[in-house]
Amino acid sequence: MKVGIVGMGNMGGAIYNGLSANYDVVGFGRDDDKSDLVNCDYVFLAVKPQGVSDVDLPTLGKDQVVISILAGTSLDKLRNEVDALKDCHLVRMMPNLCTSIGRSINCYFIEDGLSIEKTSAVRDMFDSFGQSLRLDSEEDFAVSTSIFGCGPAHFLYFLSSMKEFAEDKGVNEEMLLELMESTASWAKKQGKDFETLISSVKSKGGTTEKIHETWDSIGLSSSIIEGLKAGEEKERSGDY
Repeated sequence: MKVGIVGMGNMGGAIYNGLSANYDVVGFGRDDDKSDLVNCDYVFLAVKPQGVSDVDLPTLGKDQVVISILAGTSLDKLRNEVDALKDCHLVRMMPNLCTSIGRSINCYFIEDGLSIEKTSAVRDMFDSFGQSLRLDSEEDFAVSTSIFGCGPAHFLYFLSSMKEFAEDKGVNEEMLLELMESTASWAKKQGKDFETLISSVKSKGGTTEKIHETWDSIGLSSSIIEGLKAGEEKERSGDY
């Protein structure tokens, strides 16, 4: 089985690294000759959504599967804008940059008509560089992209604020990343919901409670939700 990747930027490169240990993978940059794509069983389309119509693709056949990771781009829109894809099977997927270490959350949607064998092969590829979540509808991408596709940046944004608060006391990025990783590992092993785990750290009248009360008073949780809603609306609009 041969896999082609069109677009070797941050995300395309991460997918290449995630697949290369187990698959025959070839990557194509923007200006590369892409004629060999006709020999690929599966093709990842990892270019910027606003530039997809300018990508010089050979016409792909009905036995080939194209996996689009284009943000805000429905499969109908993609097929209508790119003539080379009108006859092939299309899958839509949204990974994140944790692909490069095999830890991505990969949300995906498959059009009706793809065989059981190829559906299984697609899932196996996605599982080779992370954990996969099959969506019932393309509409669900608006939420899943806002959470999972953008998720790594959300956590780093929060850690960046913590660093700004305490870097003059010697707190650095490595320490904060260890805090995030160790907390996630601990929480997973407890098998309890987030509120219960927070309560186990937050004692009555303590420092954690004071911090959280202050955050609640300024509406931090509501602001986070509003930000995610804005991301959902951006993804749904397709305005890229």
